Amino acid sequence: MKILFITHYFYPDPNIFYGLPFAKELVKRGHQVEVLTSFPNYLDGERFGYKQKVLLKETIDGVKIFRVPLYPSHNESSVKRSLCYLTYAMSASIWGVWNVSKPDVVYLPHGPITSAFPGIFTRIFRGAPYVLNIQDIWPDSVESTGMLSNRFALNLLNSICKMAYSFADNIAVISPGAKNKLIERGVEPEKIELVYNWCDEVHFPSDTAYDFDLAEKLNVRGCFNVVYTGNLGPAQDMMTVLRAAEKIQSIVPEVRFILVGSGVEQSMLQKELELRNINNVILHDRVSLNHISNFLSLANLALVHLKDKPLFRITMPSKIQTYMSSGKAILAGISGDPSKLVADAGAGIGFEPGDSESLCKAVYEARSLGKNKLAEMGRNARAFYEQNMSFSHGVDTYLKIFEQIRRK
Repeated sequence: MKILFITHYFYPDPNIFYGLPFAKELVKRGHQVEVLTSFPNYLDGERFGYKQKVLLKETIDGVKIFRVPLYPSHNESSVKRSLCYLTYAMSASIWGVWNVSKPDVVYLPHGPITSAFPGIFTRIFRGAPYVLNIQDIWPDSVESTGMLSNRFALNLLNSICKMAYSFADNIAVISPGAKNKLIERGVEPEKIELVYNWCDEVHFPSDTAYDFDLAEKLNVRGCFNVVYTGNLGPAQDMMTVLRAAEKIQSIVPEVRFILVGSGVEQSMLQKELELRNINNVILHDRVSLNHISNFLSLANLALVHLKDKPLFRITMPSKIQTYMSSGKAILAGISGDPSKLVADAGAGIGFEPGDSESLCKAVYEARSLGKNKLAEMGRNARAFYEQNMSFSHGVDTYLKIFEQIRRK
């Protein structure tokens, strides 16, 4: 099968879920894969040695890559970011789609919805059906993050989304709630497929041994450890964790919260720890992907927490896959689909987002269950991941979708 990826971001830009590893696996399974993408632009100022030109062709591990120019910007300016999205869509539609081989199937990984334009062009002018992968519901996500607030622009974006959905032969979503949201907006249920994201399985195996050296360094050996890895921003609301830790430290002194990451609230959290004299929280700077599993090896519970907002109820935080792949019991302060998934999998204990008392009770409950029960939850998590979220399962699912729409 000839499969064309049309994606704004591709290697060496970060594209964990549907980037080079996915393309390489398809090649390994005997398919011909080409990628129509841009020059590296996700990280401002980082071009990885590339210089823009009208068209650049290269091959990486059997994957043929075609790069077209764009206005590179990934900063906070909504105007510059929009220019970045639109110029790639124009270059790929007007120039790129005519330089790639005629595909059997087009695949549009997650990214700005404007990337759907070259997919629509390919469908109309080259007769290739396409699969649209949706990670975030647009325009809801760009409005909620504050990237765009102009009502005219949001309505225009909504119209683009509807057009992309109508031309798509299949739409892959990452949660049941996202599927329901699309159905509410008029998308036919039969062309929506639930495909969970996978994680970087090389860095998050289930058999990472307890890191005694790290435990000694952090002074948490023999403690009951709640580990969080990721962003420290407003959406994660780590102040709820600090308030819970403040209450817990005098009642169950062996509990430790290890928060590993960075973000706009990191300095504020550090100040609060000092101001409140909280001594059972370790705020550790962000570490490389290679070292996250070392911190998770210390975890009795792996924490995920998001504010209770409508958009978060139908998303699936990447931490869920990371923790499940690592075989960790999850302490889930989330609502909606991710909360239900953890509960249905028997993979952890939930608490009410933003409620420090609820978090305290969940920690007490987990500790009372004992290590064997928590280990069982971790095994359940790993089993659910392997059966429903793993890389091999995801690739199998997409190949079935590709074959199905190809035969229509």
